[in-house]
Amino acid sequence: MEKKQKKPGKEKSILDKYRSVKNKDKKLKDLLIYSGYSIDSEKIKSQIFWASIIAGFLEAVICLVYLFALGISYLAIFLASVLMFPLFCLITYYAIYLVIILFLDVTSFMRAKEIEKVLPDFFQLASNNIKAGMSIDRALYLAVKPNFTVLAKEIETVGKKTMAGYELQEALNEFASRYNSKLLARSISLIVESLDSGGEIAELLSKVSNDIYESNIIRKELSSSVTTYVIFISFATVVAAPLLFALSTQVITIMNEVIGNVAADSPAVSGSILQISSGSTVSIADFKSFVYLNLIITSTFSASIIAMIKKGTIKEGLKQIPMFIIITLLFYYLLSFAFNHLFAGMLG
Repeated sequence: MEKKQKKPGKEKSILDKYRSVKNKDKKLKDLLIYSGYSIDSEKIKSQIFWASIIAGFLEAVICLVYLFALGISYLAIFLASVLMFPLFCLITYYAIYLVIILFLDVTSFMRAKEIEKVLPDFFQLASNNIKAGMSIDRALYLAVKPNFTVLAKEIETVGKKTMAGYELQEALNEFASRYNSKLLARSISLIVESLDSGGEIAELLSKVSNDIYESNIIRKELSSSVTTYVIFISFATVVAAPLLFALSTQVITIMNEVIGNVAADSPAVSGSILQISSGSTVSIADFKSFVYLNLIITSTFSASIIAMIKKGTIKEGLKQIPMFIIITLLFYYLLSFAFNHLFAGMLG
């Protein structure tokens, strides 16, 4: 079977394609490709549109029923329905769209990281196979190991395309275009250019593998050099903030008890300079709601900052956010319980 002939000067390298995509706003269809989904982006947008219409209608109906229960005039309810329905639809549309974009962005990032993790080992094995006398496509295929998972499937697809008549360069370019990975794009671009120019592929793969290893070592050294900042942020979030909030909660509880007792024993006298009322104190329930919200937000941002410091991207810290939130809230609860028993005598 004859292979497709390549038209010189027409095809852009995969690195150029990657740069052109990165210089534009991320589109839904690009993220779908990077995430491994073969779904039409226009179909998803259509489904989001109809979902927002239905959700907006239900939200508007709930609000109208509530307004009707309050005894609002029919004219006001009609005007509210005219305004609320399109507003709810618009808000719901962009909310759903944003959630989908974030999900696809994180999914594409995790797929790229999974490929990049095994890439240096794969290149080193492929280099050894070529030095042993194998052809390039066979060397790449036999370099795959069972623990390569996603990469193993991709190289198998590349092998099938070359057997079906595709050029190896074209198959490799298509493989790299399905991942949002600058490292993979650069590596495949070097390989393709070397194949076009007739360079020494085995030596190139070995050098690329060594460069990736060295980059990973430098990244780990940089990560270890900022350990002090990570410890400080973690301590401030997980220990210091719950400790201060638990102490504040106990102080407010004691003040409420004291002010309530004083107000009960010494009723406010009309015209007196100092009047004490139990209703003027801070509600402990409202304060706890504020504390929970504050701790959740602080934990989320702290995990993101730590990921940015250590890994260079917030996406690496997404899996740490639930852990930070759970530990922080648990520590606050335990400290509140301990302070409650410690100051039990004062409350009595």
